[in-house]
Amino acid sequence: MKYHMRYWWDDETVAEFSRIAGFLENGNADEVLRLLEGDNVSKKQQISEILIVIAEADYKLLIPILPKLMELTEDKDQRVREDIVFALLIIATKSPSLLQRFRSQFVKLLSDESRFVRGHSLEILLYLENSKEFLVQLIPKIYEFLKDDDSWLRVRAAFTAAEIAYEDIELVKPLIPTLAELLDDKEELLTERARVWEKVADALSLIAKIDAKLVKPVVLRFIKRLKDDNSEVRGKAISVLDRLTQDCPELLELVVPELLRHLEDEDRDVRLEAVWFFATAGKKRKEIAERALPGLLRCLEDGDELVKTAAVSALHEISCHEIELLRDAIPGLIENLVNEDMYIRAYAVDALGYLGERFQDYRSLIISKLIERLDDEEPLVRGHAAIVLGEMGATEAVEALKAHVKDPKLFGDLFHPSWMTTVGELVEEAIRKIEERSKRTD
Repeated sequence: MKYHMRYWWDDETVAEFSRIAGFLENGNADEVLRLLEGDNVSKKQQISEILIVIAEADYKLLIPILPKLMELTEDKDQRVREDIVFALLIIATKSPSLLQRFRSQFVKLLSDESRFVRGHSLEILLYLENSKEFLVQLIPKIYEFLKDDDSWLRVRAAFTAAEIAYEDIELVKPLIPTLAELLDDKEELLTERARVWEKVADALSLIAKIDAKLVKPVVLRFIKRLKDDNSEVRGKAISVLDRLTQDCPELLELVVPELLRHLEDEDRDVRLEAVWFFATAGKKRKEIAERALPGLLRCLEDGDELVKTAAVSALHEISCHEIELLRDAIPGLIENLVNEDMYIRAYAVDALGYLGERFQDYRSLIISKLIERLDDEEPLVRGHAAIVLGEMGATEAVEALKAHVKDPKLFGDLFHPSWMTTVGELVEEAIRKIEERSKRTD
């Protein structure tokens, strides 16, 4: 069985892990129970952390000791309680029925002094079978957590509200004003690489998908902020509106007309937020792409390189649609094939691949320009050029591609950074695709 042991464990902990895992794998749960008895706090702390790793690999191994784990949720030591409840949360995500009989205990843990015990217990309760009457009783506790000084707990409460909305939207209506207030939360959650307001906005967007009119007042409030003299307020407003409306056509219709003008905002960061908004919304909906396209084309000529990069990326995103005006993007994208920024060049390569297929009168020109990128100084750009030429079935590029078959440089994909291969391998694949496509058309 594959266990993901913690990198910070010392040799003694690793040895203890092997012993406990061995007991559980061989059906000797009594030995583990014996180790958990007594007042040795450091030993219980060590075993509690070990049980998390075991739960991740095979939660079934912990079934024989579940009653003892529930007993330990009331241990005097906070760290023991936190680790045990986290192990139980892992079990809840995989087989919630195992914990159903302990529901009253998890309700009690909502008042624990540890934020982690309270927050994870709340999550566990959501995985269980709950009646409407029980969820009604849970709402005041969620409200309390939304108002808590701890940002981590506020995030847990926000997503709990969103999950309950799927069960019964009426239950969470009283919480929406409080959620809206948290959109102004400025505290960072570095451990989760997110901010409280972003998590809350995600929760409200889930509610909006169920009933848009519940979130409409919040959207209107942030639309008003788009006119604020403070550029940071305008930029934050666009970020919030992006998260609230992307999956809700009714709310998008309110926002799009207001955001179009911010593609030409005087502040660079605000323009960036607007471009990214339309990159996402335009990819999902052709009609929005059509409305945003003139402004995005102007951003191609923006004096700021970051805005220009975003504009090229946005044009790549919306080039999946059949829009005649996209023809006007081709000259600007070709120009950016020689931009100093390799990411702009790579985005331009990909966008032109789409457009070269759609606008046949530009196909030969685009292919010739992409062939030139096979000699780009950056393997990222060379790799994207090879991929696109292969997808286009560009027979006129075969000879140029063959010259790069032995390119040994690693290619880190722009859209899948974890995918690592050599440029030469991508070139070979491109040639294969071109030859196969040529055979089909002969």
